[in-house]
Amino acid sequence: MLRCLWLRLSGAASVPGPGRASSRCSLLILCVSIRLCAASLGRSPWAEYYGTKSRYEVLSGVSVPGTDWLAPANCTVLQVNALIRHGTRYPTRKNVPRMVEIHQLIREQGDVGSSLVQALAGWHMWYNERMDGNLHPLGISEMVKLAKRLSARFPALFAVQSYKEKRLKFLTSSKHRCVNSTKSFIQGLESYLNLPDQEGGQWEVNDGLMRFFDHCEKFKNLVENNNTALHQVEIFKNGPEMERIMSNMAKKLGISPSAINANMVEATFYLCTYEFILKGVISPWCDLLEEEDVEVLEYLGDLKQYWKRSYGYKINGLSSYRLFQDLFQYMDQTIEESERNQSISHTAVLRFGHAETLLPVLTLMGYFKDDRPLLASNFEQQKHHIQELPPGQALV
Repeated sequence: MLRCLWLRLSGAASVPGPGRASSRCSLLILCVSIRLCAASLGRSPWAEYYGTKSRYEVLSGVSVPGTDWLAPANCTVLQVNALIRHGTRYPTRKNVPRMVEIHQLIREQGDVGSSLVQALAGWHMWYNERMDGNLHPLGISEMVKLAKRLSARFPALFAVQSYKEKRLKFLTSSKHRCVNSTKSFIQGLESYLNLPDQEGGQWEVNDGLMRFFDHCEKFKNLVENNNTALHQVEIFKNGPEMERIMSNMAKKLGISPSAINANMVEATFYLCTYEFILKGVISPWCDLLEEEDVEVLEYLGDLKQYWKRSYGYKINGLSSYRLFQDLFQYMDQTIEESERNQSISHTAVLRFGHAETLLPVLTLMGYFKDDRPLLASNFEQQKHHIQELPPGQALV
């Protein structure tokens, strides 16, 4: 679900009434990804637990944006100022070896008399490290559609003249999935504007803003390179909830529980997830897990993000301060230009980054803060908390 905050820039919006004229006010749109939940659980196994690997349209169940993008009648929209996560991608390099490991274990040690083991052993391992998080064709389509939806909703801001005058600004992380998301968005925009002869638009790679976490020394020292920063995560990975999952998986496969580790359990969930997201199939990998197992794995993912990117440490949110400033500096500039009756320099500022880009910004803004911290010891109390992880194509 996506909600828009309408930010009044100038004037006071009067309430229409007898003898009272309604004044016009100017607005900027700050779009925030709020709660992402499955519209139909029958569409996929446990879609509500896919977290950062979710496809936005599968979760929202409707095209985005919704009717809440419509501005109040007495307001003029001046700028779309957005932070967008890249589209649906392939698995990253670090996860593929774990997938290979669990697949190989099943082929070598699984109970050959089990129909589930036979299905998994015969499954073709098509993931490889060369994919390394590349943008999937679905991600390309998502970005093209997003560009067309925004253009249709805000035609004055995404006009041909504004595009040709470079009043639409595009910023991206240097990672290929972000650059390709930017290019796909621009292609969708050019297609909608009927500009087939353009050279693909212009964008700026700015890792200082879009990958600020690589440039914040305090964050790297206190969190990224600190072996104890994810202590709660390690406790949970070795706790009774994960041990139960490993035991149940081992029983289904007919192998020793000692042969399965937490990384293999996570890899199993990723295989279930990616098979549905990327190929649209309900894989036999999903049969190794029960819904209560997936709740545990969702919580494990939330723990990681909480302590590494969100409220676990104050520096997580503060590390995004430069990007936070950039967002509001463009708003301030637009306010000033509007109040002076000047032409708006940028009718749209669109930034393409990562989940790791969005989460610290949302944290700095104070969104989605639970009453109690996420700990390895309070899974039962927190397992039904609202999921906060942004899917592919999430926006701020």
